[in-house]
Amino acid sequence: MLNKFIGVNYKQYQFLLDNKDKEEIHLYGSSEAAKTWSLVQYFTFEKLLKEKQIKFVCVKKYRASVKFAIYQFWKERLIEWGIPCTYHDSDLIITFPNGNKVYCIGLDKPEKIKGRFCNYVWINEAIELSQRQYLQCRLWARNKNINGKNQIYCDYNPEDITSFLKPLTENPPPNMAIGNFTYHDNAFLTPERRHHLEELEHQDRAYWLIYGKGQWAILTGIIYQEGLNWDIVSDEEFERDFADTEYGLDFGYNVPTALVELNFSKTIPQNCPEEHKNKQHIYERELIYQTHLDCNQLIEKMKQVIPPEYRHRTIWADSEDPSDIEIIRKAGFSGIKPALKPKDSVVAGIKRVKECFIHLSESSLNLQEEKRRYKWKVDKYDRPLDEPLKENNHGQDAERYVIFSRQYSPEAINKEEFAESIKELKESMGIQENIEEDEFSMRNWQK
Repeated sequence: MLNKFIGVNYKQYQFLLDNKDKEEIHLYGSSEAAKTWSLVQYFTFEKLLKEKQIKFVCVKKYRASVKFAIYQFWKERLIEWGIPCTYHDSDLIITFPNGNKVYCIGLDKPEKIKGRFCNYVWINEAIELSQRQYLQCRLWARNKNINGKNQIYCDYNPEDITSFLKPLTENPPPNMAIGNFTYHDNAFLTPERRHHLEELEHQDRAYWLIYGKGQWAILTGIIYQEGLNWDIVSDEEFERDFADTEYGLDFGYNVPTALVELNFSKTIPQNCPEEHKNKQHIYERELIYQTHLDCNQLIEKMKQVIPPEYRHRTIWADSEDPSDIEIIRKAGFSGIKPALKPKDSVVAGIKRVKECFIHLSESSLNLQEEKRRYKWKVDKYDRPLDEPLKENNHGQDAERYVIFSRQYSPEAINKEEFAESIKELKESMGIQENIEEDEFSMRNWQK
């Protein structure tokens, strides 16, 4: 039975109903296709509230991701729908009124994996798992099920053409159902977000194929590599003393406004690989990542996440909004100032970020997603250009404002060194544009 009062997307929901007897069901496709929404609705109303003596396991690659992206999301929806469940936040367990349970598990924390054997397994963002991990998770659905078959569910974006999942979508076995969905199937998508997605068609072919059309492709020109330029650390790592702390602020409205905290480490982390020992280690977390914030709403959010005793700290803000910067300064954030943005500062800033090693907090899911997808624009031959794609860039811009502006200033900049650093980065990336076509000038600094 469809629960119209919660506003379901009928195509996704009907697909799940039509394939309730399959052993494995995959939902893949574009961004904003309501795959996660539809699965949470279906599991809640068709499985967990109707069936008896069942156990659900939801799994992601990282425990922090499953905690914030699934457990918290599901909990909020259940409260919103008025379903009186019990929540065990430390172990990420939801108990329904009839005794059915949901266990949320991250594969990176094996010591936290409790009660993995179950009736239903949901692998969220299955594209992140190796084939071995995927096969291991499939084996967990082995408990006795008095309601019928045990089942496996997967959802993902088709963002890796080499993935083991691609052949399954093209030639699924008889016991598997494959559903492909796009943002067109999301009846609740806002016009602003729809327009933002459709702009990708004119910016990057691979991005448009994956996140717009829900088709398999491969992303080229990824700027930051996990393990090489950044990693994920526990939130407890941010309780230490740091040499300095500054903030980056990228303004948005229909796209997210991002406020990012950067903590500069005093020491090299333990067990740091040799190749990273000479780098500046920065511990970074998102404080605000939200759309539709006007300046007054942003200030109220900033007051919630930056205590009064820290509001004198430097906040490097997007210099294209000087009036907002002044309003925020008058609201008590005395350290706010416009980020330095001379010509080629984006490329130079990326080079400087690459010279550091970024440790992202496990709860900063938006920053993690941006890092994995932030890429150079490419020409029609898939050659990188000297400009990042304006997608998945809000936290990256805020981060870059801090790291670049701290190092350079109009008084300290060396014209020749700056131009040479730009040239080296462009050559290392195979970027086609001629570095000498525009002379660097001190007049380009935005003060």
